Amino acid sequence: MNVKVTLALFIAVLLMVSPVLGDISSPEEMNTGVMNPYLRAELARSQDFDEIELLVQFEGGYQDQDVRAINAAGLEIQHFFTGSQAVYATGPARSVQLLSQYHRVHWMEVNRLLYQAMDESTATINATTTWNAPILSPEGRESSPIDGSAMLVNGKRVPVTVVVVDTGVDAGHPDLPYKEKVIVNLKSNTDFIYTEDANTDTSSGHGTHCAGTVAGNGEASSGARKGVAPGANLIGISTGEAVVILNALGALEWIYEHSKPGANPYNIRVASNSWGSPGEYYSEDAVMQVIRALTYENNVVVVFAAGNDGSKNHDGSIVTTNPYSLEPAALSIAAIERDGSGIAVFSSRGIADDNFTWPDIGAPGVAIQSTQARGTYITAMTTYNDIIVEFEEEAYYMAISGTSMATPHIAGIAALLWEAAPSMRVSSVHDDYQGDDVGYWNNSETRIHEAELIMKLASRYITVAPENGVPPNGSGGMAGIINDYAQGYGMVNVQDAVALALTLEELRRDDKSATVWDALEYYKDIISNRTVTAETDTLVAEWKGQVSNMNVDSTPSRDREVFKSFPHYLYIPPMTTTVDLALQYSAIGPATLQVTSLYLSIDYNGDGSVDWSGPTMDRSGNVENTIDVSGEMADQVWQFNINGLLASASPINIINREDKGVQDYPEAFASYMVSAQMTLGITPDTNLTISMPRYKSDLSALYFAPPSPAYIGGEIGMEQPIFDLGGISPKEIAPVQQEPEGFPWWLVILLVVIAIGIAVVVLRKREQAIGQNIGEESGLDEHQD
Repeated sequence: MNVKVTLALFIAVLLMVSPVLGDISSPEEMNTGVMNPYLRAELARSQDFDEIELLVQFEGGYQDQDVRAINAAGLEIQHFFTGSQAVYATGPARSVQLLSQYHRVHWMEVNRLLYQAMDESTATINATTTWNAPILSPEGRESSPIDGSAMLVNGKRVPVTVVVVDTGVDAGHPDLPYKEKVIVNLKSNTDFIYTEDANTDTSSGHGTHCAGTVAGNGEASSGARKGVAPGANLIGISTGEAVVILNALGALEWIYEHSKPGANPYNIRVASNSWGSPGEYYSEDAVMQVIRALTYENNVVVVFAAGNDGSKNHDGSIVTTNPYSLEPAALSIAAIERDGSGIAVFSSRGIADDNFTWPDIGAPGVAIQSTQARGTYITAMTTYNDIIVEFEEEAYYMAISGTSMATPHIAGIAALLWEAAPSMRVSSVHDDYQGDDVGYWNNSETRIHEAELIMKLASRYITVAPENGVPPNGSGGMAGIINDYAQGYGMVNVQDAVALALTLEELRRDDKSATVWDALEYYKDIISNRTVTAETDTLVAEWKGQVSNMNVDSTPSRDREVFKSFPHYLYIPPMTTTVDLALQYSAIGPATLQVTSLYLSIDYNGDGSVDWSGPTMDRSGNVENTIDVSGEMADQVWQFNINGLLASASPINIINREDKGVQDYPEAFASYMVSAQMTLGITPDTNLTISMPRYKSDLSALYFAPPSPAYIGGEIGMEQPIFDLGGISPKEIAPVQQEPEGFPWWLVILLVVIAIGIAVVVLRKREQAIGQNIGEESGLDEHQD
């Protein structure tokens, strides 16, 4: 190699490394301005060679020269994050201090421990009404109610998918069947490599509880414990039991990579995050960056728990809200009492005079009954992260309180909104802010998603009452709606939110630029009821469920076996004369030697006593029962219970799966189905309209059936909630698109043509005048010469 080539290569290498060598001098001169305060604190208590787990971002994203800078500082790169453009590196504290001086470093933070913010609630938020309300198009077409199962994507109806980032999901639960409901279930290791398993929640139970609230199908409880969006799909991503920033960031990155526009095979639309961190909000943190990327690039709705530190801040004097939830692109969720009567005492609050720190909206978060993972430590505790766990000896469910439990309610509502309005996008509305930074309103990354705007506008503000935790000083927010530092805009009403989303989608059929504000003017008109009639004297109802005899402990002993079934409710209309019942069941548990014998019992009037019980039925369900209805037995809600014997003679209590490193706990359980046929004593002159009572999610719907042999005429009517889009006229919202009345379009064109003609004449005259002046000046010059 000649001297010139060698010299050229040397200069090239020197130029490549010179930015690194020139920027890094000594650790004593570290740049604290690019450091998260938690990193500064970590460095302050560390010795030079103590290992630090670092997340670093560079201006405009990482490049080759940044990789060289990291290596030159003495750090080892472990992983590259694409969504947040952060680099995870490890090495001595001294090297972190050196790297902080590199001119392209934008932000640095330390990996640290995060926290997991810990049947009736679906009725409280009005989800149960929504599940039973068909949709009528302006053309009179009827479609099924909204439940998260049928979002229109590229001309096809597919389920909405919600990703639950938490401790994992036990997809062996009947309400969360693997590959049917939980379509992907991942657990990561320290190298950010994800493995799939049916049960990824093997020692906590927190994530399984959240997943059930989002979209559990309620099968193990006869529908009583259905999630908010029971038709939606779920993806579980386990961050492990001790959540740290790296694991959570890796999970959000996975969502980012698998939800890109045009490359979203699972139809991921919502990310539910019941975890967080104490401390202040820093917009440059890597988690904030990927939240923004998910929202603004991928159009994913990101939901975060507000936190459980409300007891430290009842007066609004300090910030206790989870900083990740304060990112404008995310929703911050407060916890409301299960019946909607007040704000949970533990729910984190913001500063009273800084609405940027307030939660956005609230949902039920107190004593929420949801799916229980088997053999985990939450099931054996009465408190978890200072949040009460109410264990009621139920094989498949438990009650936990926390903003963690409120958050999946909102994630489920977001799934319903996606089915109602597949065209949802990021809005032009900025998140609430009353600070003095004028740049906030010019920043496109302070805008909120239309799903958030819809939920805020459809929320019910909980007013001040003694002992209900509502601050006395709420203020006006969007559209003048009151909000405060404890509950935000209040508790979301699902029926109103879905109506607003349906209206928005209908308006966009004719005007793609229609906004949520346009829909706000009309959405109340589509919430309606109708009476459906049929010439029959017979109604039917069916429901299914499971009974179990299950070991819920994390030990092989069977000293806490419980036989558990769930009550179910059936409205018996006026004029009912007989109720014919049939019970069918079969043993389907993994136990090898199982004995099953079940029967029904009924409480007619809700006083807690057994008013009727049927004989034991065989496994084929051949035995049926007829109940004669008389007196006050009709026009009542009957409570049905399953009773009997369910036992396994198998000597095997526990199955070790060494290949997966987990333990499966066998239980004896049986699925069953109850059919009820009601015959009414109507006549040709009867005019009966049935109005179903508002009840919880475990009240069966009634359906018309063919008339009985004794039918002599007459009809039955049933009231039903509906969303009637026929009352909306999309053209009504387009005044901006139309010309002013009485000003013809042809006159506009004529005026424009005349104006152009005048302009051309003026320009030509000006050119002639300029040319004449130039000619005269030229002639003068020549004459002078």
